[in-house]
Amino acid sequence: MPNASKEYHLFLPDLINGGDVLAATDRAYMECVPTDTIHGIPLGEENVRVTITVPKLKGALLPIPTHEATSIEEAVGGYLADCCARASMDQRFEFISPVIVSPVQRVADRAAYVRERADYILHILRNAPQGKLFLMSYSSGQHWVLAVIDPWDDLVLYFNPLGNEPGRKALNDWKISVGRGVRQRRNWETLIDTVRCPIQECYVECGYFVLAFMREITLIVDGLAALQTKDFYTDADMSLVRQEWARFVMQFIQY
Repeated sequence: MPNASKEYHLFLPDLINGGDVLAATDRAYMECVPTDTIHGIPLGEENVRVTITVPKLKGALLPIPTHEATSIEEAVGGYLADCCARASMDQRFEFISPVIVSPVQRVADRAAYVRERADYILHILRNAPQGKLFLMSYSSGQHWVLAVIDPWDDLVLYFNPLGNEPGRKALNDWKISVGRGVRQRRNWETLIDTVRCPIQECYVECGYFVLAFMREITLIVDGLAALQTKDFYTDADMSLVRQEWARFVMQFIQY
């Protein structure tokens, strides 16, 4: 039985030098049996369900890729996506990696970096089936927001726990990163729709609020519509999110 306290190593074939090379370290975070599936494929006798914690070769391709994650870097974490799959909601929702789309790192060639982000989103949205929504949590470096992208209806729903419109810099980032991937793009003014959502009272809880938004949208029936009718979250609502996040993170802490 997989052990959540044990560190696992993912080795992939080295096509240049031969042999195998360490691609990532990861941990099992749930019990599983050979009849379980991972990304719709039976897990099998010799496989273990894990979550990647430390990518070693970020660009290496996953042994069992998904539509939204094909490389090691894109698959870091993945807790909510797995919960979504287990709730049979993965046919309606997919996640876009915030590690790639959020401009939180300094780069020498910013233009190339922006193109890379846009190409990644284009890759995710290009063959999206009709009716599927994509959740993209995004950090400008100081604040987290959430975009829910419908590439067929040419629509991006913008959830900001501070309740205001995106600034000019954020708008330009979104225009470049998201616009190229939307299937039926019209004018940019019609692309982003700022929608009502619970507002944070503390300036340091935006990340928890975005987690709460994604949790409600994906795991609750009609969660997207229900979210747009709420003005606030209760302390109990936010405590649930913090506790789930803490339980997940604690699995990777060695004592």
